[in-house]
Amino acid sequence: MFIDEDQALAEFKRILTGLPGYAHLENSQIIESMSLFQSWALRHANWRAERVYQEAFLSTALNRSSVLAHAEGRQYVPRKPTPSRGTVALANNGDQPVVFPAGTRWIGANQLPYQNVDDVVVPAGGATTAEFRQTEPQSFRFTVEERTPFYEVALDRGASREVAEIGVTIDGEPWVYRSRLMNTGRDDHAYDEFYTTLDEIGIRFGNGIFGAMPPGGASIEVEASMTRGQTELLPGQEMRYLSGSPDRNVGMVEARTRTAITGGRPREDIEEIRRNALYYPLYDEQLTWRDDYRFTIRRQWPEVVWVSVWGEQEQERVHGPSVDHIGKIYVSAYAPDRPDVLDEIVTRLEAPISRGYVAVPPKLKPFAIRLQGTIARDIPMSSAVSDVKRVLHDAYHRDSPKRRETIKLKDFYRLVSSTGHFEMGDFTVELFGDKESNGLNDLVYLDFTQSEIDVGYDG
Repeated sequence: MFIDEDQALAEFKRILTGLPGYAHLENSQIIESMSLFQSWALRHANWRAERVYQEAFLSTALNRSSVLAHAEGRQYVPRKPTPSRGTVALANNGDQPVVFPAGTRWIGANQLPYQNVDDVVVPAGGATTAEFRQTEPQSFRFTVEERTPFYEVALDRGASREVAEIGVTIDGEPWVYRSRLMNTGRDDHAYDEFYTTLDEIGIRFGNGIFGAMPPGGASIEVEASMTRGQTELLPGQEMRYLSGSPDRNVGMVEARTRTAITGGRPREDIEEIRRNALYYPLYDEQLTWRDDYRFTIRRQWPEVVWVSVWGEQEQERVHGPSVDHIGKIYVSAYAPDRPDVLDEIVTRLEAPISRGYVAVPPKLKPFAIRLQGTIARDIPMSSAVSDVKRVLHDAYHRDSPKRRETIKLKDFYRLVSSTGHFEMGDFTVELFGDKESNGLNDLVYLDFTQSEIDVGYDG
């Protein structure tokens, strides 16, 4: 039990004056100074002990290494960075078609590496567009020292910060990722990922019961896609091809960004890791309930701003009974910068769980508003209009990650009032269009192009 500084000072005085040769120094400056020094030393020791005790709990830990240690103990792997994406226009000035396989390396005007996502064929004398993302490949090689259970390898700290995706092969044979080696047998070529207290991404293999053990002397190759995360490349910027193709006609192709290459996300920061690791055991990626799916999807695909998952009962409530609905799990998702994200989500969900997943594209349902209001003459009108659009965009726009699930008129009044530009009764809001969702794949959002925001000065 800790005592306060005054109690410690008095106790040290009592101890010192009780020692032989110190009794005659009672109430002297020497006893006072020695006792004060010891009480300060005790205070410092108490503070250090409290800090150590604080680091023992995930909810109160402050040091990054402590938070990562707690997360590793809960088998939580932080979210990796996601690359920026966009489209690039390629024009072929030659008389021969040019093929760029998926993963061809380019460099942008910002001196960052890029790759085309799919195979691209640029016809002779023609042009085409392709999707690019801010990634570059990097390989890491290891050798299995001996055949041991749960053999581990780790990437270095610098590289781990930029890893977006990982693929593992052993002696040229690809192994598959299984979280915590779930649903694996003794002969399954599977691996698990973990994250260490040193900010290193690690690869762990099985023990001959949960997943196979790599043989001694085997060559492990980790193919990683590296990204800087949140980056931006404006439209109209030149993209330069990095040499490596034997085709001399590649020099006849000009490439420029058609749209901005944006939308990347940084890796999970330490506060996100703390919060997610606290609740991670509740979800455990078992994908049993609707919120489990939402948590997992939003964690693995942070660019998704809207997701809905439902089962047989909800499907029959809207579309009627059918044998086709039995045993199916329906997934609908929307990401502004990833039109193909839904297929990727369903494909990855099917791999470890082996359930019947159905991708359902979101059904866009726009509605409009009419806002009429007056403001004081000392408020710039452009500022008032932009503030209103900002709060409504955050709450109801299709591309907003903060968008609300329900549409209620009272919330519009509350949001507009929160800007501080209007007094109560100085504005009215009307809603137009279908604002009801079927609870499945209806994505209801505010369409500013059909809305009217009319703000004038009082009097």
